[in-house]
Amino acid sequence: MVKFTDNLKIVVFKSNYDNSPRELLLSIPLDFDLKKTYPLIISPHPFGFSNLENYSYGTPDLLEPFKGWKGIPEKYKILLAIPYGHGKVFDSISLSWEGQMADIRDMPTFLKNDGFKLSSIYIGGLSMGGMESLTALGMFPELFSAGFSFNGIADLKAWYLDIINNETDKKMLEMEVPSVIEQELGGTPKECANEYLKRSAINYIKNLAKVPIKIYWSSKESIVVNQEIRQTRKLFDSVKELNPDAEIYEHDHSFEHGFKDFDETQRIRCHEFCDFDLATKWLLNYK
Repeated sequence: MVKFTDNLKIVVFKSNYDNSPRELLLSIPLDFDLKKTYPLIISPHPFGFSNLENYSYGTPDLLEPFKGWKGIPEKYKILLAIPYGHGKVFDSISLSWEGQMADIRDMPTFLKNDGFKLSSIYIGGLSMGGMESLTALGMFPELFSAGFSFNGIADLKAWYLDIINNETDKKMLEMEVPSVIEQELGGTPKECANEYLKRSAINYIKNLAKVPIKIYWSSKESIVVNQEIRQTRKLFDSVKELNPDAEIYEHDHSFEHGFKDFDETQRIRCHEFCDFDLATKWLLNYK
């Protein structure tokens, strides 16, 4: 079922994972022609966002200005699909749940069945959206021409431990994020280790060496900390160690924002930063 709103559509489909109704927000160019073929970018949204907030201006509590995807499909003549990230337990907090991953895998087929003609398939997102993009790339490398992650979580167990050990910003504990993770995954890393493993891109190194990936990360942020030794910079190093010729690239954006001091606010802003326009230009080099 498709509902039209300007250049946005809400596409409702039946999940092949559990036959439940799911939805994605689809943005199309204003001059969209059903007879033409378009690249598709899938963009899972950040933790607690809606798909519309990922498209537009983010949630009201963001400290860093968020431009989202608004205008990018028109500018680059692409289709953009933003799934509503339903987890096993929580709406809007999916954390690479296998049902969410299956829906991401099947989205190009759903759209083709709805009459859309697709060429290259890409994926990319911010934070949890970056996490799910990397996990999807690791699980289904043959599906994607390229992908990117801004400030993503590569190792969910490591992130959980960093939060409970007070290495992240205090708001992670104030928001009871460890409890949310435990409920979504079914327990702590000790209680359900395999669930943490299969949701983490760090466990798909061999497959991640097969597809072009751009990782934007920050050595100064306070939400996903220890990036060099536990998260996406470690992921980059692990892929390159396995295959030095792998088309994976990394960029520490910490020092490009004009911050004089990395205080509490600025460290959060480092995590919230993304530039989907810049990333899209990079993606479109790969057909």
